[in-house]
Amino acid sequence: MEKKREKVGFTNEGKVLALDLEIYNKGGNSLDLSLSVLERAMFHSDNVYEIPNVKIVGRVCFTNIPSNTAFRGFGSPQGMIIAENWIQRIAAELKKSPEEMKAGALVHVYTDGTVLVTHGGVEMGQGLHTKVAQVAASAFNIPLSSVFISETSTDKVIDSVSFPYWELWFGG
Repeated sequence: MEKKREKVGFTNEGKVLALDLEIYNKGGNSLDLSLSVLERAMFHSDNVYEIPNVKIVGRVCFTNIPSNTAFRGFGSPQGMIIAENWIQRIAAELKKSPEEMKAGALVHVYTDGTVLVTHGGVEMGQGLHTKVAQVAASAFNIPLSSVFISETSTDKVIDSVSFPYWELWFGG
């Protein structure tokens, strides 16, 4: 997956207002599932960020390398990496850390030292809430008992999953 061009509009506080992105997928010597991989990368190129103005164009290119077909993740990781790359560049431009830009999004730290984390995953017995709580406890260097997980809600995570097999891919 290669980016050809991207333009990101954002405020001085780091809120992203617009994304204009052109993506080229190195398809290899056959089309195979390259178009599907590209479509998923395009779908996830805004990651979890709520951006009011988005334009994403994608193209699959035949190249002189072996076929680049679907694999676990199927385009989603490529799209998310693209998004995190432009977040890194915005942070650098604003002289902030990427973590600082994302800090208030889905984590609430309370004065008593507890933390509430919201995520878009669906807990269906695979231990997702526990895994997310463990990551938060480690990141904040607090006991696991001080981390609370909010139930999935589209008012918090607008692109939350809604079909059962998705969680098998992304949630564990």
